[in-house]
Amino acid sequence: MRLPDPEQVGSLDELVAALRLLKAWSHDMSYAAITRVVNDRWQRAGRPHSELTRKSTVAGYFAFGRSRLDEELLVAIVLALRTDYEYAERWRHTLRAIRGDATAAAFVDARCDLPTAPEGFVGRHAELRHLDDLAGAGGTVLIHGMPGVGKTWLATHAAHRLVGSRSDGLVQLVADLRGFDVKAPPACLSAVLGGFLRHLGLRHDQIPRDLAARVEAYRALVRDIPALVILDNAADEETVAALVPDSPYHIVIITSRLRLTGLRDAAQLHLTALDSAESLDLLRCAAGAARVDADITAAWRIAAQVGQHPLALSIVGGHLRQHPDWSAADCARPVALALAGGIRSALSVSCRSLPTETRRVLRLLALHPANDIGCHAVAALADTDVETTRRHLRALVDAHLVRQPSVGRHSLHELVRGYAVELLALEERGSQVRAATNRLFDYYRRAAAVAVSRLGGGGEKGHPSRRGVALRPVPDAGAGAWRWMADEHANLLLMTAHAADCGRLGLARDLATALWQYQCAIGAVRTVSEIVQGSSPHR
Repeated sequence: MRLPDPEQVGSLDELVAALRLLKAWSHDMSYAAITRVVNDRWQRAGRPHSELTRKSTVAGYFAFGRSRLDEELLVAIVLALRTDYEYAERWRHTLRAIRGDATAAAFVDARCDLPTAPEGFVGRHAELRHLDDLAGAGGTVLIHGMPGVGKTWLATHAAHRLVGSRSDGLVQLVADLRGFDVKAPPACLSAVLGGFLRHLGLRHDQIPRDLAARVEAYRALVRDIPALVILDNAADEETVAALVPDSPYHIVIITSRLRLTGLRDAAQLHLTALDSAESLDLLRCAAGAARVDADITAAWRIAAQVGQHPLALSIVGGHLRQHPDWSAADCARPVALALAGGIRSALSVSCRSLPTETRRVLRLLALHPANDIGCHAVAALADTDVETTRRHLRALVDAHLVRQPSVGRHSLHELVRGYAVELLALEERGSQVRAATNRLFDYYRRAAAVAVSRLGGGGEKGHPSRRGVALRPVPDAGAGAWRWMADEHANLLLMTAHAADCGRLGLARDLATALWQYQCAIGAVRTVSEIVQGSSPHR
């Protein structure tokens, strides 16, 4: 059994779990024995008898659900289990970090007025019309999308429009839930409710201490009044559900990086990148209209390279404004600028809650030269079965780190690809990268060979890989083979060029041969069709 590492935990319950592992590691020392060792050490240090601990207190440190732990007793228990003062101090530092997070979580931004309207707001006309409809009908809408796509920006702008269009004195309640904050822990739900209750007129002594009682009091106060509630940066359905009033008068706007499918009564508004014209307008606002209009071609290039992403455009535009000697054409690496300017940190927060293998799938996707990737190709990269791969991809899609333009097809936003490339260099050994690339090459070579052999409805019955391992699913005969070749045609062209660039000339030849056979098959079908049409009596 490995010695527990306290620095790998993030909550009191996880710290207790690690302490229980340490007790098991120490031959399951009894609570009575631990208490004797702790008290003996404290007495030798001069601590009075009245301040010694009891067995029941020590046993309580191994129970889940605690709200606090005394760091001196925790360190003493650790020393009783393993006499290593440096190791015990690591437990002290971890407890202090957890306690600091809990304190920070209690400091929330719960307010009764709207934040300042964003300057330079551009586009989003269809989304604003949808949100404007809430002013009359009421209800809940969830705005979700990738980090930096402008969810908070849109919610705040729409809220100002809603308030301006109403004459019934909407009560305004706004909270930043910090579900994906780079620097601060998620806001404490009880603290958010306490802030809302104060804004709704309760004195401090009237606010219930119990969480369920706070939820009940909050819903009772807003039940019969028109209210606009904005819940920004949400990470889970449970927190949001407690803050959504059960009233026909409410208007609730939620923003999140996740789809939060558990909010069944909420309308879903998926926010994507800006269109081309809106991207240029935003770049003009950030960099200055003259800078952008002086070289529209370079501005188009910048917008395309960052995937028309609002925050990235603002970062790059701000960089240009800060460097008046730069032209738009001088901005040769806008993705690198955007990542350094804050996109990298935002994406890392989205990734940290994902399972390790899911994060690995994300970075391996950067090895694929195309941006329309089938699930079987991803399975080859990750060396996993297709069902497991689909599960990882669903998690990445839900987190808006991978796009799904159609069923079974996936792509990376330009900024996510740049981030994944960085992760690949940092977290994957060179041998692992080469192995994944070889698996991808092997998949396309064998799948393409099987597909072209089956275009006529026959072909190979078995398809072992070069290593004798059963190949991941390949196209079925007939229509399945034609469909696979059509879907993968552009990818096969890219893989052929990629193989040649990597010096894999034999592979490039095999892929090119499969493409040539596919074109020949298309030509043959066209010829037959023309002959049939030419011989038709109705021609």
